[in-house]
Amino acid sequence: MGKSWLKIFLCFYFVYYLFLTSIAISVFLIYRPFVYVDNIRSYVICNNDGEKFEIGPNFIYTFNSYLDRNNDSKARKLCEYRLIRDYTNTVNEPEKRNYVFYPVTVQESGWINALLVSITTFIIGTIIIETVRIIFFIGVLRKDFIDNYFNFGSKILKLLNSFIN
Repeated sequence: MGKSWLKIFLCFYFVYYLFLTSIAISVFLIYRPFVYVDNIRSYVICNNDGEKFEIGPNFIYTFNSYLDRNNDSKARKLCEYRLIRDYTNTVNEPEKRNYVFYPVTVQESGWINALLVSITTFIIGTIIIETVRIIFFIGVLRKDFIDNYFNFGSKILKLLNSFIN
């Protein structure tokens, strides 16, 4: 095998690690903490009698800390007429807002979770890339290329092995 195979493999090796790094960063961004409104525990309190209604079981939903026009109408009718579903608009919507909305926000995931999943993704990817590299060099090329050229992943694996042992 000539130098052309070595250059091609070196290109693929670099691209695979670049791709692996982008996957690890993407996984980190997916698992970063985010806050959402819990529709099951959020509630409205009616102004006229102070009664409390959870929004989820009453078919009122939101993705942020305020109600859109449609769900605002549902909350007004709920407080005024104790009506949950009025799909055909049989009753009039009250003119003024007759409730107070209390959203309950929940944070999912955490920075440590995101970091651990990202590092785990990178380690598993490194193990796969290095296993393929070793199989390729043992099966196709001479073994002395292994130690001379592509040793980035090997150093990572040796470092991980030193932490474990």
